[in-house]
Amino acid sequence: GTELPAKKAKKVFLKAGAGTRAVNGGAEINASKTGVLRVEQSRVFIDELLRVRGNVDFSVGNIKGTGSVHVTGDILPGFEVHAQNNVLVDGSVEASVVDSKGSILIRQGAFRGSRLYAVGEITVGHTRDAYIEAGGDITVVRESFNSTLNTKANLMIKDGPSGARIAGGIARALGT
Repeated sequence: GTELPAKKAKKVFLKAGAGTRAVNGGAEINASKTGVLRVEQSRVFIDELLRVRGNVDFSVGNIKGTGSVHVTGDILPGFEVHAQNNVLVDGSVEASVVDSKGSILIRQGAFRGSRLYAVGEITVGHTRDAYIEAGGDITVVRESFNSTLNTKANLMIKDGPSGARIAGGIARALGT
């Protein structure tokens, strides 16, 4: 019931990047093409988005996206997804490779020899027998079992419904 005063907001200056244009003397940035928004180092970009509706399997094949990739299902064993920007997988990754020049978000889990590589951060629901390597932070939302987690930044295990834990495997974090 106590009112808390808001902190004074910082001024942010953004510049138009690829896929955008500055208007009104730079006071606004508009998209010049369809895609997905990305802000990086004070620049606004619109990236191409390749959306795979369903699973990455034999009906789709391996994916090489020139922008960001969104898989609404799972990535099945033996398949690979490579993206120049971010990767979002609504399901799980099993015995597959996901490689991103941006960040990776796996909403469910990475299992059975899956390998995840990202220049940016990686967030995954849970892992079992997976290899994960990130230039940015690695966040495991629930738990990690017998997995290798390598990050040049921070490793975070969040508290899921059954508790947060790392059991077995190797965890290396070079961050603060």
